[in-house]
Amino acid sequence: MRIEPGVTAGLSKGFQVSFHLPIDLKVSTIDYRLEDGSVFDPPYGDFHHRNETLFGLGDARIMTRWSGQVPASPLLLGFAVGAALPTGKTEEDPFVASSREEPHQHLQFGNGTVDPLASVLLIVAGPDVGLVTAVNGRFPLYANSKGYRGPRLIDVSVGPTLRLADPLRSVQLQLTGNFEWASPELWGGEPGENSGMWAVSTRFGLSWNITPKLAVQANLMARLYEQSVGAQISRPVTLTLGVSGFLDLRGLGKGPKKDEHKH
Repeated sequence: MRIEPGVTAGLSKGFQVSFHLPIDLKVSTIDYRLEDGSVFDPPYGDFHHRNETLFGLGDARIMTRWSGQVPASPLLLGFAVGAALPTGKTEEDPFVASSREEPHQHLQFGNGTVDPLASVLLIVAGPDVGLVTAVNGRFPLYANSKGYRGPRLIDVSVGPTLRLADPLRSVQLQLTGNFEWASPELWGGEPGENSGMWAVSTRFGLSWNITPKLAVQANLMARLYEQSVGAQISRPVTLTLGVSGFLDLRGLGKGPKKDEHKH
């Protein structure tokens, strides 16, 4: 489970800067079983996998964005570049520790590196029906101090939007197809076991503008197909809930006008 507070500040001429800091809760359980399904208690104990609950920060993200409308068209374009910051906890090479039969941890909270981020957004805006296309990527360039280099990540989504009629005009629905790809992670320059995948998903989203300055959003994503290298944790369904608000800070800090002192 992830909670991700964030803030976005609007600058001039379509520019924005944003900062997000994920907070992760990871609950891991393990059952060892023989081929006939009976429970097996491994003699080597829990140095490899164990029942545990982990809590901590993920990698923060800082982004600079620009968005604007193509003149005389319904097209809206958006571009963003930024970086993922090494705020998430990292681990020593678990495969080296495993070969020595030493306790180790496979679950990490971050990459331990400053990774470039980039995204492109294209919206075809209509009064009732529209189309949204988005491409997002994270591109680690080097290994951290423990020899780990995270996977390169690319996510592509495209699909229509529908704004409901009165009295539900403030509600918008979205249905997208998604493609996700992750390269293998690297440990000491070598591909890590059980890493690297691609998946095709569908996502249904609903957003409700309660007021012009307050909105709530819900998304349900289901993976239709995934192809992974080795044994990996599957994520068949993902649910996200969000609340966003707008605060106009223009004019704060300015002194009162001269006539405001008059009675």
